[in-house]
Amino acid sequence: MIKKIKLAVIGFSYNHPTGQKNIRTLEELARRYPVNIDVVTVSKWKGYNISRKLKKLERKNFRIHFLEPVYLSHVSLDFRYFMRGLLKKLKKINPDIIYVVDDPISINSFYSVICAKALKKKIFGFTWETLLRKRFFVVKLYEKFILKNMSLIIAGSKKSKEVLVKKGYPESRIDVFPHIGVDINFFRKMKKNMCKKLKIKKNKTILFAGRLEKEKGIDTIFKAKEILEKAGKKYYYFFVGRGTLLDWIKSISEKDKMTKVLQWVEYKKLPEVYNSAEIFVYPSEKTELWEEQFGYSIVEAMACGLPVIASKAPGPCEIINNGKDGFLVNKKDSSMMAKKIEYIMENKKKSNNLSKNAIKNAKRYSNKFVAEKLWAKITCINRRNEGD
Repeated sequence: MIKKIKLAVIGFSYNHPTGQKNIRTLEELARRYPVNIDVVTVSKWKGYNISRKLKKLERKNFRIHFLEPVYLSHVSLDFRYFMRGLLKKLKKINPDIIYVVDDPISINSFYSVICAKALKKKIFGFTWETLLRKRFFVVKLYEKFILKNMSLIIAGSKKSKEVLVKKGYPESRIDVFPHIGVDINFFRKMKKNMCKKLKIKKNKTILFAGRLEKEKGIDTIFKAKEILEKAGKKYYYFFVGRGTLLDWIKSISEKDKMTKVLQWVEYKKLPEVYNSAEIFVYPSEKTELWEEQFGYSIVEAMACGLPVIASKAPGPCEIINNGKDGFLVNKKDSSMMAKKIEYIMENKKKSNNLSKNAIKNAKRYSNKFVAEKLWAKITCINRRNEGD
């Protein structure tokens, strides 16, 4: 009988509205491989709590534990928190390996490394960070301590890997893939959609789904809309999400029947949202502290057969094969976005080819694919454990 590897996964990213989606890859891992997984997450996060829903996912080799988050600041919560009682919980679980998915700059990652050292366990981590930021001396010291004690680190993108290497982390101990996959059996091309409810035409609709914030390039979409309408090309523009620009978009939709907006819908309705459109747009912009690290909405849209037009940011550049399953445009380039929208809308044969290729490409980010990659890293670390 094959001995199961005991894995403890630590991170805040499970107990919030998209937590069930985030945990699917770990479910897939537990289903396919000889591993016992204990997910240690927060009891609540920013006012959200889906503990009951998450508990329903438990089975013999897949368990979920909740610890109280202690916030050290009211800003940048992702980094300035730790889980109360983490050492005690890990001691009880007694894992072979610890995997922390909070970024290496997080205080909870620092605490996780301390716990791993105290329990003499191997630990590895994950990072999305694509910007090499200036840090206070003390922060640099504890980040250096974290990196030094990680057996390996998974980088969410090639840009994230570059940042790690610049920080002095060995390139040989870095692999590149997202820590969360997409359920391509859930996100798929289907007839069910929201077209009738919204009074829109599927073959005439451009969709954006995500945070309705300035850095997501919402203004670029409206400028592209204006360019196209001046050229006599009228399409529907469908926005789904929440954010500071929601009321502004609502005010436009009240005057313009070609603009539709919905606040973020429940997760199970998302495939219907994607299947209501012909094109997905994602023109993210870079700010001083942020740039698009990946873009799960892009993969979800592609899995539903939508060609994607996105800006040239680290995440989209790695997902989209330019000209084959979507298009990459320069940030804030509303003119080029308008040209690509018109090209897809007015060229049905090309649109169909882009759609087929998008579905194929999305499979590279399925839960199954990410679970396979993750399992390879776990077994690699476990072999080192057995060799110690």
